[in-house]
Amino acid sequence: MKSSLERFASYHASVQIGDITAFDDNVAKFKSEYPILLKTEIKNIVNAYPDNPRFREDQRMFMKVFGRK
Repeated sequence: MKSSLERFASYHASVQIGDITAFDDNVAKFKSEYPILLKTEIKNIVNAYPDNPRFREDQRMFMKVFGRK
């Protein structure tokens, strides 16, 4: 599963699911794992491109959407 939020769609933070028929379990797994994976991915990009304001803005938006996780 991957985020439907357009701002984060280009990041490679996605959650693997095993059984596509277990919708509720998949949603719960996504909600618990995705913010951590996305935070790590954004942090890596910001560290690689510290002068790029777009990635800093993505990091700020992450904090607004997901809070401190």
